[in-house]
Amino acid sequence: MLEVIKFSATWCRPCKVYDPIITSVVDSLEGVSLTRVDIEENPTLASQFAVQSVPYTVFKSGDTVLGGFAGSTTKDKLHKIIASFQSTS
Repeated sequence: MLEVIKFSATWCRPCKVYDPIITSVVDSLEGVSLTRVDIEENPTLASQFAVQSVPYTVFKSGDTVLGGFAGSTTKDKLHKIIASFQSTS
């Protein structure tokens, strides 16, 4: 199972724009889950993943962090990123 973790904040406008994109992509795929983390409510977790800006997306398989990126992206690019991590997990 690939876990996608989206770090964001309530005040972050790009996070709000990115949310329906990531939700749509993850909901369309089997074997992929989405966890949302508010960095202000969970600063320790954000620190563990070295989040320095939001939105920030992390890809995990089990206890292994496969990668991540800051900022948002398009549905097509996110599909490709997830597909690349699914083939390695």
